Amino acid sequence: MAFGSHWEWRGFGDLPPATRSSLEQLPLMFPSAQGVTDEYLWVPGRKVNVKLRFRDLKFKRLLRSEGHLERWLEDEAENVPFPLSTALLRKLLETLGV
Repeated sequence: MAFGSHWEWRGFGDLPPATRSSLEQLPLMFPSAQGVTDEYLWVPGRKVNVKLRFRDLKFKRLLRSEGHLERWLEDEAENVPFPLSTALLRKLLETLGV
């Protein structure tokens, strides 16, 4: 899992063929494909989202945006396994504003 701050770009839906081709020409970051599915808890207007991967919950904090790119912070101290404690559940609800 990635920790620290890093730039991300996400797109949803179908990619135009030229965009797909350009992306497929980029060098691989890892030697082989990774089959990982992430689920996100996202609330519009919040600069935090929560990633659910495997049996962990991870807070992701938006640091800044530049065009279509976003710089996110993922702090290892905010990566916690399930089941969640009552205190962490309160923090989650407060952070997401729900």
